[in-house]
Amino acid sequence: MASPLPLPPGPRIAILLNSSPSPHTQSTKASFLSSIQAACNSNSNSNSNSNSNSNSNSNSNSNSTNSPPPRAQIDFFDPVIAQRYPDPALYDLIVLSGGTTDPMGTDEPWVRALHAFVRAATATVSTASPSSSSPSSSRHRCKMLGICWGHQAICAAFGGEVAAMEEAEIGITTIPLTLAGVHFFHSMPAVTTTTSTSPPSLKIHEYHRRRITRPAPGFAALAQDHQSFLGGGAAHDDDDDDHHHHHNILSFQGHPEMNEDLIRTMFAHVPPYMGVAERDKEAIAARLEGPHDGVAIWTRILEWLRED
Repeated sequence: MASPLPLPPGPRIAILLNSSPSPHTQSTKASFLSSIQAACNSNSNSNSNSNSNSNSNSNSNSNSTNSPPPRAQIDFFDPVIAQRYPDPALYDLIVLSGGTTDPMGTDEPWVRALHAFVRAATATVSTASPSSSSPSSSRHRCKMLGICWGHQAICAAFGGEVAAMEEAEIGITTIPLTLAGVHFFHSMPAVTTTTSTSPPSLKIHEYHRRRITRPAPGFAALAQDHQSFLGGGAAHDDDDDDHHHHHNILSFQGHPEMNEDLIRTMFAHVPPYMGVAERDKEAIAARLEGPHDGVAIWTRILEWLRED
C-alpha cells in the first residue's frame, strides 16, 4: 500500500486578534482556520484542473496523480494584552483582525504601538518567501491584510481618518467594485460572470459601526465607499537610493473569514457601542444568511501572495 503523499508547505500566516478575549474568540479562530484552508483547497483544485488540461493535450503516457492541497500554517498573536507581534520575515502574510477599540489610537497606547508595527512590518524585506524551501535572489516584502477594524487601523497608521457611523452595518453586503477592483479580482467568479445588468461586485459579511472617512495616501480603492484598498506606500530599499511603491497591503471593511456560525455568535453578543436597537434585530438577522464570496476572496488573497 502506497504511503500518503506529504502535505506540501502552505502559506505562513500570522493573525493578530485585536480585541480582548470574548465569547466569540474561539469561533473567530475557527472561522479563520476553516475559510483559509478552504481557499487552499480551492487553489489546489484549480491547479490540478489546469495541469489535467495540459496533460490531456500532450502525448505523455505517464499517469498523473493529484497532489494533496497545501496546508496553511497559521499562528495567532495578541497585540492587546500580551502585546506579542510576529516577526514579518517569518510570514508570507500578516492579518489584522476585527476589533472594538477606536482604531485612531487616541487613547490606547497598544493601538499606537500596532500602528508603528504596521508601518515597520510592511517595509520589511527578506531574501526569500517564508514558505519557500530555499533562499532566493528575489526580495520578499511581507504582505499585510486588514479586515474590518484592521482595515481601519491600517488607514489610520498611514495618515487616513476613521469616524463613527450613524448606524451599524451588519450582515451580507454587496460592495460594487471600482475599475481597479475589477482588475484585481478578475479571476473571481463574481467578476467573470458579470453582465451588463449586473455590475461587478462582491458579497461579503459586514459587522462595524465605524468607517473610513479619509483614505490614507498611496492606496488605490478596489471598491466603492472605502470598502477595500490596495497599497503600501513608499518603502526604501537599502541597496537603492530611490523610493518605490509596493502593493503589499490589502484591506477590506468586510469579513471574508466570517461564516454563519461566527456572525450569529457575534450578533448574539453585539456590544453596546454598535447601537443595535431591539426593534431592528429581526431585520438584521435576515441578512446574516445567504451566499457570499468569503472563500473566493481568500482564494484571491492566496494568489496575491505569490505575485510580486
